[in-house]
Amino acid sequence: DVQDLEKEKNNYSVNIEEFKAKLEKYNNQIFQVKNNEEYDALLVEIDYIKNQNQEILDKINQIDQKITDNQETKKNTEESIESAESNLAKAQDELKVASESSVKEEQELASKKTKILSQIADSLTGESFLAKYKDSSSNPIVESMSRGSCNNCYSALPAQLVFDIQKGEKLIPCPACGIYLYYDENEEE
Repeated sequence: DVQDLEKEKNNYSVNIEEFKAKLEKYNNQIFQVKNNEEYDALLVEIDYIKNQNQEILDKINQIDQKITDNQETKKNTEESIESAESNLAKAQDELKVASESSVKEEQELASKKTKILSQIADSLTGESFLAKYKDSSSNPIVESMSRGSCNNCYSALPAQLVFDIQKGEKLIPCPACGIYLYYDENEEE
């Protein structure tokens, strides 16, 4: 954490100030020594303080490097997040456009399907279709149904099948002979 590193750096900075004060004090005392033993003792203390001071400076440099690394990592992470958010926004916009286009296309296709199915239903149940295939002498394709029976093979038809044929929504094959059946109101009379 950068705050912890800054706190640690401040503690070391206080130690450096203390070492500087001691170093200045010992340097001033050098000129007041009376014998070689005191002089040697002061030099040892000065060297010790200089070594301690250098160790602390090295630690401060390490902390500064860690802080710099953390800040760079944070910056890179923020840039990655911004880039990802930007890419996400673009992808969402593209998805929205594609979705709208897809919905529009689906509606158009559904409309076309309804129109085509209506045309097919009209052509399959219309008089011209029935006239064309009903009286084909060799192999008739369609035949009317009367009194619940197929007029081609005269088989009795199930009630549900009779009902479906009377609705006239589509041509339904006879279960016995396979010919397509339609309902002709005129034949029921």
